[in-house]
Amino acid sequence: MRTATSALVRHPSGALRVYSTHLGSPWDTGEGSRRDQATNILDDAEGRAEPVVVAGDFNSEKIGQLFERRGYCWPTQGVGPTIHGYSVDHVFARGLCAAIARAPAGAVRDVKDVSDHRPVWALLNRP
Repeated sequence: MRTATSALVRHPSGALRVYSTHLGSPWDTGEGSRRDQATNILDDAEGRAEPVVVAGDFNSEKIGQLFERRGYCWPTQGVGPTIHGYSVDHVFARGLCAAIARAPAGAVRDVKDVSDHRPVWALLNRP
């Protein structure tokens, strides 16, 4: 795995577990390896009682299906390309999307000189 960082964010409305990740690139790992990397994050989050957000560069357009099978909403699905015509940067959440069918989300299009990827965002609510 390239990197995954976890933090417990304390907020007046309750704690939130947040993961920031950058999975292996298509040039050094295959889709199966990225799926294994994502599974490690999902397994770590599995027993957490607090809501969970996993966000970052997944270097995969297909990884969202794994998160959905594990009970996460995928608000950034369909936000469009985040790098070179590919949609590989995402936000997934568990315990924050149940009250709405689809959380509002997007990709920032007018950012320059910050990254080679477009940042993604999602507005999430506690049910």
